[in-house]
Amino acid sequence: MFGISRKNLVALLLPFLILLLQRRITAATQHDWEIELSETTYRVGAGDTAEIVYHARFRALTAHGRDVVSRIHLPYISAFHTLEIQSIKTLKKDGSVVQGDPASAIDAPLSDDTLTQGFSDSRVKTILPPNVETGDSVEYEAVQHIHKWMKPGEFWFSHHLTTGVPVHSETVVLDLPADRKVAFYESETIHGKTEMANGRRIETWTTTNPEASKSHVAALLPLFAVSSILSWDAFGEWITTLNHEASAPSPEIMALAAKLTVGKTRDEERVAALYTYVATKVRYVSISFGLGRLQPHSAAVVLHNAYGDCKDQTALLNALLTALGFKAHPVLTTPGVGVQLRDVPQPEQFNHEFVAVESKSGTIFLDTSMGPVSPQVLQPGVRGRNALMVAGKTAVIEIPLNSPVQQRLAMAVRGKLNANGEYEGSARVEFRGRMESRIRRVFLDATDTEKENILRGMVSGNLRDASVREVSHSD
Repeated sequence: MFGISRKNLVALLLPFLILLLQRRITAATQHDWEIELSETTYRVGAGDTAEIVYHARFRALTAHGRDVVSRIHLPYISAFHTLEIQSIKTLKKDGSVVQGDPASAIDAPLSDDTLTQGFSDSRVKTILPPNVETGDSVEYEAVQHIHKWMKPGEFWFSHHLTTGVPVHSETVVLDLPADRKVAFYESETIHGKTEMANGRRIETWTTTNPEASKSHVAALLPLFAVSSILSWDAFGEWITTLNHEASAPSPEIMALAAKLTVGKTRDEERVAALYTYVATKVRYVSISFGLGRLQPHSAAVVLHNAYGDCKDQTALLNALLTALGFKAHPVLTTPGVGVQLRDVPQPEQFNHEFVAVESKSGTIFLDTSMGPVSPQVLQPGVRGRNALMVAGKTAVIEIPLNSPVQQRLAMAVRGKLNANGEYEGSARVEFRGRMESRIRRVFLDATDTEKENILRGMVSGNLRDASVREVSHSD
């Protein structure tokens, strides 16, 4: 046996503590890879043509970083774009260069998951640089050729700076015809320079981010956004032309609307009946090819197929509401963001659509993509933000923060201990709001036996060694 003083123990352990601290600091601050150079040019050409020119150089700092830079992914939409890989090479840390073959890029759907809820013409080309080791850099050049836009004669671009990884040099160029009127936004913190030459307007931004320290807010807002659509009214007129025919009620839809609302006299009751039908009978599947990214399938087709995405479900619900004389309008937003740039109308600001219906008691907002939940339950991040309502006059509106349907999870347990010390009683669980969706969906698709087994599992899972004699549910 031996003894050691506290002073000697500290002296013995101090080097190990310092080493451990250094490793923790290194793990917290070291990045796996960095961007040495990033150059992106957005150029609008004649007619409906444009191009995005990419030139970048990445450096692998760790083994994981090598895996990242060994696969360079460049997405595009085949209905509107072609993607040309012009060069790829690996710059070895010893100064030598290994040339790659641009033609070897792998072209594949953006998602190859056969169980996905969406199908589209989004694709990705993946470049595999040759002979990459930790400490090497890879450099590539590529051009995305835009041969048409969703709205003929119009264009729009936006650029977000790279965050979360060190960037030593990033240059962004916007090259437009000088005489083309556009709606334009520029970052308040990073200003570019403007040059007019040879009938072109050229905006250039140069920045660095070597510590990868940009804030969350800075990451959300683009460096710039531009659109040749000059007003939300013009944007709304275009969306209306895409939606009008799709939302027209067919004889079958008119008959269904009447059937679903038999005996219901109050507006709220009739609206709820139509909403519930679409929310429970039309499963979510997105099929977005070409203009179908914005234009819904016709309400009659959605009714027949019993599937569609948010804009398809909106078209069917609008058709049902119109059949009963309601005024219903599509509402566009991005959950968690809303309308980010009020002065630059462009479709890239939106990825979700729901319904606003006028009633005697005011505007009712309905989102059938939420599935089997109570009417007026909206996607998380929609309430308390603005959105674009496409009506007679398209306008940015505020979605009320407070929902008429309050979020609620309540459990009431009643019982007593018998003479043997055993507890005997009942438990009642109530879900309200967004929490309803998953439970209700199971109940819609399950048999009575499956429902009972699910509820028994829920009860017995919370009450150890309990035996369940009777199970019931409200709907």
